[in-house]
Amino acid sequence: MQEHDEVLIRQLILKPAATVVLEAGQPLPAAYLQALQAEVTVTTLSYVRPMSLGAHVLGLEPPLGKEAAQALAESLSKRADVDYAEPDTPRLRR
Repeated sequence: MQEHDEVLIRQLILKPAATVVLEAGQPLPAAYLQALQAEVTVTTLSYVRPMSLGAHVLGLEPPLGKEAAQALAESLSKRADVDYAEPDTPRLRR
């Protein structure tokens, strides 16, 4: 990869706070996803899949650059109903 090539972030990992009622292994409730989306203007969030330990993968369309994805994750992490959010940075093959 050349230095000027920007890595695009297509997914975000988000763990809801314990106050959000969820069934283990089930998707995020539509109302919760809509509440998150209401604060996001740079991309559209979509549900991808549950992960272990209560985290979930959300899709970003259009994908975001690293800095924009990090700013979005930091913004969502400040919500009382979110434990953490972080960009799902693709791993580069060696």
